[in-house]
Amino acid sequence: MKKLDLVLSGILIMIGGLVYIMISQLPKEASIYPIFVTSIFLILSITLLIKTYFNKEEDSKSTGFKDIQLGQLLFILISSGIYILLMNLIGYVVSTILYVFTILFFLKVGKKRSTLISFGFCIFVYILFKILLKVPLPEGIII
Repeated sequence: MKKLDLVLSGILIMIGGLVYIMISQLPKEASIYPIFVTSIFLILSITLLIKTYFNKEEDSKSTGFKDIQLGQLLFILISSGIYILLMNLIGYVVSTILYVFTILFFLKVGKKRSTLISFGFCIFVYILFKILLKVPLPEGIII
């Protein structure tokens, strides 16, 4: 696991560097947010590299995804593919509410909590992007 984390952090740092090169081609006004996000990405990647390099524990103790079942992973992957397809058909708002609710309910979060989280997340993203940042969201037949 330690070797895998070292390789992964190296690849992530290289990807961050390539993104910085691509961002440099953007106009100054348009590059502020991508630089912010890429900086956080690089800081986290470097943190992973340093933490992995100085970690003295053996590989057998660090199993992060020990409790994840194959069925759960497949369900989430298939649901994500369906979500991407539905987003352009029925719109961002409805498809996101359905997607988040389905994933949370499948992971046994509970109906009430799944409903609150899915609606809350969708409203938050809608207000942030559509109203404040004036970024168009995918619209479909319904919304």
